[in-house]
Amino acid sequence: MSGAEIAECTPWEIEKRLDGYARRMKYKRMFTASFVTAPIINGGMRAPKKIITAQKLLPDDFKEEISEEKRQEIAALVKTESARRRKNGGGR
Repeated sequence: MSGAEIAECTPWEIEKRLDGYARRMKYKRMFTASFVTAPIINGGMRAPKKIITAQKLLPDDFKEEISEEKRQEIAALVKTESARRRKNGGGR
């Protein structure tokens, strides 16, 4: 954003942009830990070892409070989508 764009933003817009940036950085850390860091650590050590997971590397990033209502909503969406895929012959 240019200085003029920042000056024209409301505090709410700036806050939302900062929240979006923080969320993108969190997902970038999680991606890097999942597909780069953890596999390198696990592949580079000698057995016996305890497997390192992305959750162990970034425990705070993987903690996300989800309400029971939201959890049920997600489960219903997954169930509906799975049934639709099976009906169309494209799912498991």
